[in-house]
Amino acid sequence: MIMKQQLELLKEIEHKLEELSKDKDLKEKRPLEVKEVKGLRLVVSSIIRRMAAS
Repeated sequence: MIMKQQLELLKEIEHKLEELSKDKDLKEKRPLEVKEVKGLRLVVSSIIRRMAAS
């Protein structure tokens, strides 16, 4: 049960990071930070896949 809750939280975080990385205003003002957010989203996505596989 706890694992399912953690997966849901990670999916929510992944979704919010994706939204943030698509923010046009942020892309214009902080392009390097947007790249970091995209990288962080990939890390979260990888964690989700690993947790789902176990």
